[in-house]
Amino acid sequence: MKSKKTLIQKGSKMTLNEAIKDKVYEIVEIANCDEALKKRFLSFGIHEGVQCILLHYSMKKATLSVKINRIQVALRSHEAQYLVIKESV
Repeated sequence: MKSKKTLIQKGSKMTLNEAIKDKVYEIVEIANCDEALKKRFLSFGIHEGVQCILLHYSMKKATLSVKINRIQVALRSHEAQYLVIKESV
């Protein structure tokens, strides 16, 4: 039986948890998170319109290492689920 491979169309929206390593994405929305987490994102330079790159992730993507504005930031998967991204052109 052949394994199924999910293809993500260019420009389609997804969460940061679904990102592919070393690709450039743009954050298009911070969705449905509380004000404290939104402030935490802003303190890291994470906001709508910023570009990000998934550098590394742990087993099962429990934690992610993301490059944002030349700074490496560690995020938990439950935080990354609020970041809606699209592939950058």
